[in-house]
Order: sequence, then structure tokens, then C-alpha cells
Amino acid sequence: MTGGDATVTGSTRCYTPPSDLLPAKLLSRRYDSLSVGWEPPLKMNGSPLTGYSLEVSAGGVVRLAVDHQMVESVVVDGLLADTEYTCALVAHNQAGTSDPAVTLLSTGPPEPPEQLPPVQLMSCSWEHLEIGWDLQDFESTNGAPILWYTLTVTDMAGGGTESFDIKNPTATSCRCGELDASREYGLGIVAHNRAGPSVQSALSCFSTQMPPVPNRMEPPFLTAAHYHSLTAAWKPAVTPGCEPTGYSFRWRKAGEAQWHEEIQNALLRSITLYDLVPATDYQLSVNAHNITGPGPAGVTVVTTPAAPPEPVQGVSLTDSSWDSVSIGWETAVARGAAVTGYRVDFQIGANKEEWSSAHTDTPAFTLDSLQAQDQVWVRIWAVSTAGESEPSVVTRFHSGYAPCPSVMQPPVIDNLTWDSVTIAWCRDPSISPGAPITGYSLRWKAEVPKGVGNESWHRELYHADVSTFQLKGLVPDALHTVLLSAHNSSGSSPEVACESRPCSLPPLAPSPPVLVGSDQESLEIRWLEPQTRGSEVTGYTVCCTGRDGWCMVHQTSDAWFKLSGLEPLSKIGFTVAADSLAGLGETSGSCIGGTTRGATVEFSTAAPLPPEPIQMFKLVRVGFSEATVEWEAPGLRGCEVDGYSVTCFEKGDGEEEMRTVCQQEAGPTLRVHTVQGLEEQTKYVVVVQAMSSAGKSRASPAIGFQTAEQFPIPYARIVDIINAMSNDILRGQVQDDGCSSLVEIASQHSHWAIAVAQLGGLAACVRAKRAYPASAQIQAGGDALLERLCRHPDGGLLVLKAYSGIFRALVDMTAIPWAMNTQATARHILARFQKECGTHALHDTLISSDEEPAATRLRRMSVGAGNAQFHSDGEIRSTMRLPSERQ
Repeated sequence: MTGGDATVTGSTRCYTPPSDLLPAKLLSRRYDSLSVGWEPPLKMNGSPLTGYSLEVSAGGVVRLAVDHQMVESVVVDGLLADTEYTCALVAHNQAGTSDPAVTLLSTGPPEPPEQLPPVQLMSCSWEHLEIGWDLQDFESTNGAPILWYTLTVTDMAGGGTESFDIKNPTATSCRCGELDASREYGLGIVAHNRAGPSVQSALSCFSTQMPPVPNRMEPPFLTAAHYHSLTAAWKPAVTPGCEPTGYSFRWRKAGEAQWHEEIQNALLRSITLYDLVPATDYQLSVNAHNITGPGPAGVTVVTTPAAPPEPVQGVSLTDSSWDSVSIGWETAVARGAAVTGYRVDFQIGANKEEWSSAHTDTPAFTLDSLQAQDQVWVRIWAVSTAGESEPSVVTRFHSGYAPCPSVMQPPVIDNLTWDSVTIAWCRDPSISPGAPITGYSLRWKAEVPKGVGNESWHRELYHADVSTFQLKGLVPDALHTVLLSAHNSSGSSPEVACESRPCSLPPLAPSPPVLVGSDQESLEIRWLEPQTRGSEVTGYTVCCTGRDGWCMVHQTSDAWFKLSGLEPLSKIGFTVAADSLAGLGETSGSCIGGTTRGATVEFSTAAPLPPEPIQMFKLVRVGFSEATVEWEAPGLRGCEVDGYSVTCFEKGDGEEEMRTVCQQEAGPTLRVHTVQGLEEQTKYVVVVQAMSSAGKSRASPAIGFQTAEQFPIPYARIVDIINAMSNDILRGQVQDDGCSSLVEIASQHSHWAIAVAQLGGLAACVRAKRAYPASAQIQAGGDALLERLCRHPDGGLLVLKAYSGIFRALVDMTAIPWAMNTQATARHILARFQKECGTHALHDTLISSDEEPAATRLRRMSVGAGNAQFHSDGEIRSTMRLPSERQ
């Protein structure tokens, strides 16, 4: 090779077509196009590229999209929507063509059609619009043919919108019928393909034409007719294209030229005409209106009926006697129909609700068969073929007078009692000729000693139409005189007399006695005072009988009696009779509230009841496992005490929470009892009940108490040891026996161990262990106290919350080799802590650093067990009160 024009010598090179061409990639797609791109071949094989070719095929149709062009992307359009195409890509160089890289690509789904152009009006009438649309300017169906159209019709006056489908996809016009006349409508159209609806076309507004005037109406017809009024009605008008806006009605008398306008374009369907002439022809006319104008009228001719005659005038009396009345009147005036007669209504007496009727052809009428001085009311109607007239004014007339009644027969005594008498007499019409007897009058008086009673006459009847009468309130053992007279319309007859003397009787039976009070040994009864019969009650006789045959009679002045000295469940029968000056009255009979045996009422004394509740009940002594109570004997109610029941309850946390601990019995003569088997430092409630054959009494007032502590906590000793340990640490002195002393106390009882921790012993041991790491005795004593605490769940909670690192070492068994049962207790404490405080609180507690300063840790942790509190100096101070303080 030389400079300048270079010439290459040597062996000839061999070139090959490109290789390792990757298939084309889809860049984007639509329903009718694919945008694809590609990358150069991985190997050019010594010759530069001269171009690419892309062949797209589907369903046997092959299309060359790129032909030897140096492009790396192309948009292939004119494809079918939602179709899979085979894309074969080859690369070219001077040596030839690469192997095709084939891939399958799919076009997108079709899209809804483009918006149609606005619809055009083709024709219209008052009830329809015919519209069309032009598809020539329609851009595209977007990959799918149109399937149907939806036409939307909107009433522009606010009448709403309706839509309907046009199923023919090739349709270009539509007829919209059943529209309102003279109304503007907005129309829009939507095309649908399988991808969905297009956007509605722009709204086109068209108006329907005015409707024709209404058709000729049918003539009006009568619904009611009177001689001075007519009621006419008409059927609805036929108004094509719209509803009628109203009706016009007019009328005139036949032969007249002037019409009378009654209705002008009003939505009425009937009318009543007044002040018409009877038996006269009238023309009636009605027509309908709509928004275009009035239609032709329908006309008819009707006739008013004839009128009844004028009311009768001049009714007067023409003749009368004691038993008849004759009347006359003026001839009635006819009004279009001849008078055929008269109807006469009459009423005799004062009751104007009951009228009788009669008919006459002439203006005269005679009413006979009357009584003397009868009042007669008359009203008259004139009758014609057109009906009856209005009635005349009601007129009153009188018949003549009759003589007074003659002397009647004396009355007789029908029934005589101690305070009443029934008087009877005979009704004899013959004593009153010319007039009926209208009633009877009766009066009486009693002959009593002067100053004892009322000697004046008593009038019991006056003009009463009866034939018997009972006189009440008579004076027993006195002579009574009765006077009787009859009456008619002219006056009364002379009085006739009769005499009677009533006699007094003993009282009636009092009411059956009723039980008003009873107990185990007595019965108290009461009764209602009896009715007297002329003689006052002076007392009562009470007869008492037993089931075994005994009988006792008692006297009492009051309407009650109490029988005492009985046994429980004794059945006693009682009868009562009232005493009077006239003798012993009737005995009480029927039963009220008891058992009746003839005239005897039985009652029973009460059954024995349990003793009364014990009131004097007190607490004598309280120990740590027993308590002694003492009481006094209760009151008895029919039976003796058989013994006593003492019940002890343990009081729970709630105010009403109680649990029965024991129920013990004591003899009937004992008044003191000791309840044993109680728990120390526990609250109890004790009650006592008396027992008898009738049952237990109600419980006595409850006494509450708390048992003493069996092993009192040595608070002072624990506090002294803790204070000494704290002082030694402050002075830097080693105190070897402080932890051992606390372990010794904690080993006595489990609750002593909790007290040691709550009073600050746990914190003192931990501080000692940290202050003196070289002291084996202090280290061993601290571990022993921790182990002792972890054997108790509450103590373990104290260790867990205050010193999580120590507690974690216990669970993991990585530090002090404590016993396995201690580790089991520790795991139980973990489960309890997790249940009460939650998993997150347990996790936070266990991961806390044991090297964290005690003051900081104790500020953010709460012990949560017992009554202990941690303070900033790291010491647990107890808030538990001593027994003396709790009391």
C-alpha cells in the first residue's frame, strides 16, 4: 500500500449476507394500522447494509410495506381491525439478503364511529317531522361497520327527551310521529358499531306546524230539566294535533234573534241555565277552541217542562162543632198544566211529626170524628199533571168544648206493705161524654200524732194517664187517706176516697259476713247494715259454729265482730241477724268470699307462718380463718323455731358479686355460732335465718367483715434492710448480708416475696450486684432473690418489666442455671404479659438494653403489678398501706 491513490493487493475477500437479525417490534397500533421498528443486524459480515424489506401478511393476503429502504421503522396502515398479521423482516447488503425474522403482531380493536353530521329536515306537518342525514361527508366507521342508529328527540319547551333505535344500518332518513303541534324539537343522531356509540351529532331544531281547528261538535244534551232551569252537557271535542283550549256556549228562546253568551272559551263541560219560562222551546249551541281558533258549533233545541200550580191561598174555617171542623180556600192558579185536585195534610194534637193525608177535587174539606177542643193543623197542596205546588201556610183550628167527667168509682187497695201501698181504679169512658179522659190526679195524707210527722196532703199524680199507682214512704202503723179524680179537656170530676194502714216489720237480712282480718288465732268479720222495715236496728246476733259441732251465740251493737282464741287453720261458720223492736230480723244468706253451707259462711284462720326475721344480729369475733356471730330469738307466728341456718358469702370485686362459701345449721336453743374454714384477708358477708315447720324466715340484716392476716408482712424489717443497703452503697462499704436477709424474708411466704420487691428490695439487690461485682455473697443473694420472685407470677412480672435483660437470661438459660420449674414459671409470665399488654409491648420490653440507665428505663416503664411505683432514683417505693393504715 502506497500513499496517494492506494491500491490494495493481496488475496480476494469473501462477503456474506447479514445475519442475526432480530424480529420487528411493535411501537404502537390502532384498529387499522401498525407502527413497527427494528434494529440493525448483529452481524454485517463485511459488507454495509443497503436496505430493509418488510412483508406483512394475513389470511393469504401479502403486502410489502418496506422494499429495500434504509429505514428502521414504518407505519403500515389500511389493515383490518383486531387481526393478527405475520411480519417478516429481512436486511440487504451487497452480498445478498439475510434470513427473514418473523413475528406476529395484532391490530387494535375497532373504535366507535366518528360523529355524524347534523340531521336535515325533509318534511313536516302538525304531528310529525321527517328528517335525514348524509353519509357522504361521514369520515370513518373506525374499523367496524355501523350496526344501528339512535335518534334522540328533545322537547325544547321542557317536555323531556325520548330516544329510539333505527335498526336498519343503511337508513339515511326517519319519520318522527306523534308529536305535539306548533312545538320546537331538537334532534340528534348517534351511530353504533360493535365498539360502541359515536358522539351525538350537533342538535338540529325544527318546529311542527299549527294544528287544524276543532271538528264540529255534537249537539249538547240535557242532564237535568226543571220548569225554571235546565242543565246541559256536551261530549269532548275532537281537536287533531292538540287539546282544546276551551268551549263557548250560548242559548236563546226559540224565535228570538239575540243569543245569550254564557261561556267564552272556558274548559267547562256542563252549564245550568236559570230563570227560564216553563213549557218553552230553547236553542242551545256549543263549539270548541284550540290554539288555531274556534271550530264549528253543534246546535240543539230543548223544551222546559210545565210548572206546578201556584201555592194555595186563603185557607179559612167555614164551620165547626165539638167533634168536627170544615175549611175552604181559593182556587189555585195553574202554570202550564191544569189543576186536577188538592191534597190536604192534617195533624190532630200537639205532635206535628205525624201527619195524615186526604184528597179532594174541590177547594173545601171537612174533618170529623174529633174530640172536644182538639187542635187541628192543616196544610194544602194544589195537584196538576206537572206536579204539586208548594204547601200552603200551616193553619190551626179548634173543635168545640165537652162537659167535665162525672163521679168515678172509688179506688181499691191492690198491695199493702210496711211502707207502701198500690192503688188501682177502673177506666170508665162513660163518665166523660164528648171528650176522652186525659188523666187522673191523686193525693194522700197520714194521720199521725201532732208534732210527730207531716199531716199535709201529698200530691202524687196530676193529669197522669195511668190506672194504678204505688205510694211509697208511708208512715208505718198510721191511717192513710187517698183521694182520686178524673180529668178531660173541660175539667175534672169530683174526688173519691179510700183508706189503708201499713204495719212495721223486722229488718231484712244483713249482707253475708265477709272476712276483713285474720291471723293464726283470730277471725274478724264485717257485714253491711240491713234494710229496716219501719223499726230501727238495736243490735246484732252472731252465731259461730265449729266443724266438730260446737256453737256459740254472741251479741254486738256494731256491724263487725272479732272471734279470738282459735287454733291455726280452724274453720268457723258465721250467721248474722239484726235485732229490732219489731223482732229478730232475717238471717244472712248467700256467701261473699267464703264457703256457703245453707245460710252459714265459713272462714278459716291463717296457716302458721315462718318466724319473723332476726333483727338483733351482731359479729362477736373475727380471726384469720373463722368468725363468730350472735343473735336473739325472733318473733313467732304460729309455730316454734326448730333451728337456725347461718350462711356465709365471699364478696367479689363487684358491688353485687357474691359467692356462697358455706351454710351451717345451729340448734333451736343456741344463739351463737362460729363459721370456720375461711380464707385469710378475705371479705365476707354473713346472714342468719330461723327455721320452723312452716319454713325459713327471711334473712337477717347482712354483716360484712374481713378475716385477719395469718402471717403479717414484716414491713419495718424489710425497709430497715433496704435503707441499710442503700447507705452502705453511698458510703462505699460492703454489706454482705443485706441480700441474704431479703432472700430469707422472701422465702417465708409468697406474698412476703412480693412485698420485698414492692418495697424496693428487688432494686436494692440489683444495685448491690452492680456495685459489688466481686462479692460472691452479694451476687448469690441477688440471684436467689430474683429466682424466688420469678417463682411467683406477680413477682416475675416485676422482674420482667424492670430488668428485661435478667429475665431474658432466665428464659434462654444462658446465664444462671436456675431450675427448670422456675423457667416454666417464667414462660407462663411471658404469656400472661403478652395477653394483658399485647405482643408489641412484650417485644419492646425484651429488646430493651439492660445497660440503659435505671432512671431513664424506670421513667418509661410501668411495673403494673401490685402497688409498687418506680422513681427516678431507681428505687421501687411501695404505695401499699399497712394493716393499721387500711383500718
